[in-house]
Amino acid sequence: MQKKFITLLLALLGFSMVIEAKSINTYGFTIGAGQTREFYIYMNTTLDNLVSFQIDLIMPEGLKVNVDQCTLPARVKDKEQMLFVGKLDGNKYRFVSTSYSLTALSKEDAPLLKVSVTADDDFQGGKVDLVDMFAVSSVGRKVEWISDAFDVATTKVVRGDTNYDSEVTVSDVMTVVNYMLGKETLFSSTYDLDSNNVVDIVDVMTCSNLLLESIKVDD
Repeated sequence: MQKKFITLLLALLGFSMVIEAKSINTYGFTIGAGQTREFYIYMNTTLDNLVSFQIDLIMPEGLKVNVDQCTLPARVKDKEQMLFVGKLDGNKYRFVSTSYSLTALSKEDAPLLKVSVTADDDFQGGKVDLVDMFAVSSVGRKVEWISDAFDVATTKVVRGDTNYDSEVTVSDVMTVVNYMLGKETLFSSTYDLDSNNVVDIVDVMTCSNLLLESIKVDD
């Protein structure tokens, strides 16, 4: 009886450790047909330094991962960190990172992985499935998570609409400014209004002009 109790207690302790460490958060987003944007997968808590993780993402039809544009965020401390991204069967992508450490956090979301995606011209929206994720800490513990999922919505493409609300407002201009200044860290092709692969003052001025034109139309 005592042995069974000890076994049960150890099992419960192990389960609680997994629950404490299980802190992966994902959030849905909106994208226009033919557009590119980035999103984060977040991790709240690491009990010890994280030395490796693997995440599989199953993308909806018409949404592809830009393998060469996916990165580990600035939260990573190890200069030798590496991220490997590959496409598996169907529209499934695997992200594997090795040789790095994270600053342990317990209260707020922190980016674990930055993913870049592009929608086809006929993309109709859908669901992204996060499956088969595991992480390994510096003391060798392996923590597994159940699958997660989040929605990707589509919107009509309006030039100058950087926040996907189907209209051009002051908020859109500020979004471009913030990305240019580094205050916004997730790229969207909606910011690059002159399509030269650089977000700069020209894009800010272009967005401002589009805002003024929309105001005149409303008048």
